[in-house]
Amino acid sequence: MKALLLTPDFPPMLGGIATVLEHWARELGPELVTMAPEEPGWQEWDRSSGLTVLRFPYDRRSSAVKKAAQQLALSRRVGQIALREQVDVSIGGMLCPMVWSLARLKRRLGVPYIVATYSEDIAPPWAGGFKDQRVLALLRSADRVIANSSHTRGLLLDAGVKLGKVAQIHHAVDPEEFAEDAGAVRELRSRRGLAGKRLLLTVCRLEARKGIDTVLRALPRILDEFPDVVYAIVGSGEDEDRLRTIIRECAIGDHVILVGRAGPRPALAAWYHACELFVMASRPAGPAVEGFGVVFLEAATCGKPAVAGRAGGTGDAVIDGKTGLRVDPTSTDAVAGAILRLLRDRELGRKLGEAGRRRVAEEFNWKHRAGQLRELLLDVACSPQAPAGTARPAHGGG
Repeated sequence: MKALLLTPDFPPMLGGIATVLEHWARELGPELVTMAPEEPGWQEWDRSSGLTVLRFPYDRRSSAVKKAAQQLALSRRVGQIALREQVDVSIGGMLCPMVWSLARLKRRLGVPYIVATYSEDIAPPWAGGFKDQRVLALLRSADRVIANSSHTRGLLLDAGVKLGKVAQIHHAVDPEEFAEDAGAVRELRSRRGLAGKRLLLTVCRLEARKGIDTVLRALPRILDEFPDVVYAIVGSGEDEDRLRTIIRECAIGDHVILVGRAGPRPALAAWYHACELFVMASRPAGPAVEGFGVVFLEAATCGKPAVAGRAGGTGDAVIDGKTGLRVDPTSTDAVAGAILRLLRDRELGRKLGEAGRRRVAEEFNWKHRAGQLRELLLDVACSPQAPAGTARPAHGGG
């Protein structure tokens, strides 16, 4: 079986989707051909990653006319690669205009396709809304649709995607990538002046819907009781200037660290292990919502409890009262209250963190997820409803 992954999000681009798709590529190995855009730093990343990624130029900010020409050129390239690699099945890394290339490949060469979805992409900015016919056409033409959470699955069913087409495959993490390096944690705490401090941590793109602003506004109340608290925010994005303004307005600059990009995973792991608890109060922002939140699993595999916004698919990543606390993400009081509860009761935080670690080890490992994905790809490639794809007949095996 040979599959083609076409995705706009892939390292060195940051974000949960890019991380998930990188792991798909690593776990499936030579069974998967990956196509992704040329992003800043892609050549260095590709050289050091050990993965073979077929890159193509893709300007996300081009005019409508240029986007149409760009899409046509991409469709041609996809067709050429599908023929050369004898692809049996293709998969869109997320629901986006690129998937039209896979729909065209299906019409021209009979190669069935799958679309992975994450909630927010079901009603994306490039479409007119949840019932946009372009979105529905791509979903309905797909042979299968992957939902990353029960919330996403519900959205797909609401959109009219048939139950039998939807496969729910959660995200996962590799505990070895986040193994604790005590020396690196000590060095980080020393370098950042965190000795004796109680560290709160958020890891995400800096977007309004991630709820960082709510945590910042909750911080003065937290500092009244725990003046040794420091809040570190790892990530970059368009919301940074607004967050800096909030930090100035709340006069909490001495207690907030805007880290920027953490760098390689060992550096990110050091931040997770250095913190006492992880917080991301995600909230809906128009159609955009947290589809799952793989960062909650990353924190959990490091034994850290989480405070999560009660929105979207975070309930699949954080079990309220068992691996963390889920709260109203629009309420500063609710966010502050949950953080204070864990700061006051370290034993509770320890129990939640350990329960999260066990759950990740048992339920969210990449070998299991890769097995689910491989089984799905084989099922679609061998389906009697799907014509044999290109010059290569669909078959099982690796």
